[in-house]
Amino acid sequence: MLESRIEMPDAFVFEELDRNLTRHSEMLAKILASRVTAQDFSLTSLGSRALESLGLLTLKGEAGSDEAAKFLGIAAHAESYSLELANYPEASREIEVLIPPRADSFFRLTVGPNSTAHPDRWLRAFYLTLMWWQPALIETVLLNIRYEVLQASSTKSPAYRYLQVEAAKALYRDAPDAPEKILETLEAMAHLPGDSQEFAAFIAMHECGMMAKLALRDEAGFNQEVELALASHVKFYCEGETRRNGPEAWLCLPALGLAALAKRRGMSVTVQSPYLPHALL
Repeated sequence: MLESRIEMPDAFVFEELDRNLTRHSEMLAKILASRVTAQDFSLTSLGSRALESLGLLTLKGEAGSDEAAKFLGIAAHAESYSLELANYPEASREIEVLIPPRADSFFRLTVGPNSTAHPDRWLRAFYLTLMWWQPALIETVLLNIRYEVLQASSTKSPAYRYLQVEAAKALYRDAPDAPEKILETLEAMAHLPGDSQEFAAFIAMHECGMMAKLALRDEAGFNQEVELALASHVKFYCEGETRRNGPEAWLCLPALGLAALAKRRGMSVTVQSPYLPHALL
């Protein structure tokens, strides 16, 4: 068992928690209520706001609430559709977008590759959608986001991160070459420049470790990798005010997403941690 409670945020996060939750809830409700007539809001901003709300509820110990489920659904859909809009040339087609909890959809013109359609964003959408468990969203949207679209983003990523997206797709499809693609990703981390080494060592390497054990259906090994990933997650995100005061610190999205997929493939997830609330699996 790891930490019994989330220790990372500074005091001001807890002091402003309820006020920020109210502010986010009101803003999300306003956006979603007006979206049919005012469709110029940013899906990526919507996804980020919903994810922060989910993180704040987790800090309150309410990850299992209906409100948390609502925010998870909004984040998963908004992040996924923002990538689909980037997947086609600007204004070349209209994409139907559905954001829960409302059942009606609306249409958006495609925008082409952009600064927010990059591998880190794809992986975040993937993990959120695994937690929300919408196979149709993964299969019709995320698996179809093209490699070259992510490469064309003005936000550049290390080469291994693009390979990791392809490995994650293979893992989800349960493709025979998934272990090979995961190994290829790990090998690409070998000669990184200094500014990329820390994230790879503390976060991405453990993502690949969990993915590899999941691909092999190694339940004991998967749980060991989850525990290692969580310990490394805490070490990475506790350094620096910007890191520890955001939702990516309060929730270990890679472990949550992959644990959710593991459970749906019949594996038990035995690791307990506040950064891995089982209510979100």
